[in-house]
Amino acid sequence: MGEAVQVSQQFKELAPIDVLVCGAGPAGLMAAVTLARYGVSLKIIDKRNEKVTIGQASESEGCVIWEGAFWNQRKGSGLERSQVGPEITAATNYPYAISVHQGHTESLFIEDLQSRGFSVDRAVSFVDFKESGKPEYPLIAYLKNLVSGVVEKVPTKYILGCDGAGSKVRAVLGIGSAINESQFSWAVADTCAKSNFPDIRRRCSVRTENGNLMLIPQINKGLRIYTLLSEKDLATLSASKYEGKGPAFTNENTLVGIVESRVQKILKPYHIQITKVTWSSTYYVAQRIADSYTGSQNRVFILGDACHTHSTSAAQGLNVSMNDAYNLTWKLSLVLRRIATPSLLNTYQAERQHIGKQLVEFDHKISHMYASLGTLGDSELHSFSSKSNGFTSGCGHQYLPGLLTDGAFNTEIDYQAIDPLTSGKRMYPFRVTRHYDGVQINILDDLPSNGKFHIFVFAGELAHQGKLDGLSRLLSSPASPLTRFSKPRGIIDTHDVLSSLAEDRDTVVDLYLVHTSNHLDTSISSLPTPFPQWQPRIYEDVKGQAHSEVGINVDAGALVIVRPDGYVGLIAGMEDGDRVNQYLEGFLTVDAWQAGMN
Repeated sequence: MGEAVQVSQQFKELAPIDVLVCGAGPAGLMAAVTLARYGVSLKIIDKRNEKVTIGQASESEGCVIWEGAFWNQRKGSGLERSQVGPEITAATNYPYAISVHQGHTESLFIEDLQSRGFSVDRAVSFVDFKESGKPEYPLIAYLKNLVSGVVEKVPTKYILGCDGAGSKVRAVLGIGSAINESQFSWAVADTCAKSNFPDIRRRCSVRTENGNLMLIPQINKGLRIYTLLSEKDLATLSASKYEGKGPAFTNENTLVGIVESRVQKILKPYHIQITKVTWSSTYYVAQRIADSYTGSQNRVFILGDACHTHSTSAAQGLNVSMNDAYNLTWKLSLVLRRIATPSLLNTYQAERQHIGKQLVEFDHKISHMYASLGTLGDSELHSFSSKSNGFTSGCGHQYLPGLLTDGAFNTEIDYQAIDPLTSGKRMYPFRVTRHYDGVQINILDDLPSNGKFHIFVFAGELAHQGKLDGLSRLLSSPASPLTRFSKPRGIIDTHDVLSSLAEDRDTVVDLYLVHTSNHLDTSISSLPTPFPQWQPRIYEDVKGQAHSEVGINVDAGALVIVRPDGYVGLIAGMEDGDRVNQYLEGFLTVDAWQAGMN
């Protein structure tokens, strides 16, 4: 539990809020930003006095990495490249990785928060929470100002523990974890270096009998270096502490000295000179996954490193942590507005713990592979890298069947397509032509993160007699999912396409039509109701390219529900409109807007 908090103590009482976010790292800031966009009242705290610094100003631009390479020791002597190819091979319009300093990512979030009237309360730590017994604000959180020592209490509805691997929120909840420790210790250093190594600007894995390296390019010719530490290295570090005398990068008794010596030895016959070191550290590989992601009857949640810890080899900590927050916050928003039932919050643990376990298992495998000194066959390493690309890029994450992921469908999907529609996976960002103005767009450009469910109608050729008639009858009736869960509306305009939930709070379900007819020969007004009133969301799929890319037969068509987080929730046939209602009824409240619940 937390520090002892006595009921008789005097506390500074703060104004009540909907959500308390503990921790202003990537997970906490992502949670705060999305909640703020959804119009939720919140408070975000962090025990650190200052945010993570960016370093050199130019680092904020990030380094785009298009290719990766594998090198190993040639028989006899020297090095040879065993493979080179695209860094990202998953189906995406963005086939590259970007190496960006965490400080810059956090600064972008902080700027967005400030633009919405919020800021991080720093030098404030979470102490404990108690149940208030009051339905409106069922929790009371106790916070300590680390400067004044004053303990504050704040009534709240939910608490998010985004406070890192040593999470106080997790400790207060009493949540345990499964830990998988290894014997490997690694060194990491951010450097500037000069080298004639051919792949110095590609992400590289170098494996030899002299040791292993992972090289990741950074902005302005920077280079992040990872290397496995030997028992001798650890003994040297333990026996000698660098006291700041002399150039750090030439002192063999320092961590940086070990890194430079190792990288020079491993890359022979190529040369490398480290000219500057901006940061260095060591880490011991230990994978951990929390037994639970929630407590206090789904009123308190943990996210990010509070849930899962692992090595930095996979470069997934920040990405997966932000996705934890993104998954939870749109659900919290709907529940807080009573548009969704509290059961929706059960899906956070079901979906994100599954991904967390995959991450830990992946990290365990990749850490052992990178630590093997030439004992692992190249083909095995290449195969694992290829299979894991969907996971490391984020494009291959898939949620298991559940409340939000309907695994049953009876429409034809071509699984040889570029990225076939699959329940539980994100929708491929295909390109289309917007019908009413001819603008060619990536569909994601018209699919903002606004907390709404999107009904996609892939209709193929509109000239087919009666293609939309059955669906039109449903969508125009009192049973329409467009009006059962959202306030009826007139014709939408371009602004509505990109509106945020705070600006358009009455619409929870919207409509998109993708067809293969020539948009110049087809009048929007000739379409059956209610499609004409959704004119900015009607698109021509030229030559059926998008249908083909996601595996939909243009003659059969399909109905697809895309969740607020961009994942596919349901795939159904054109005649199965009732399944859309059945899906949404599982967690949305019918006619909530009529009761003034928004």
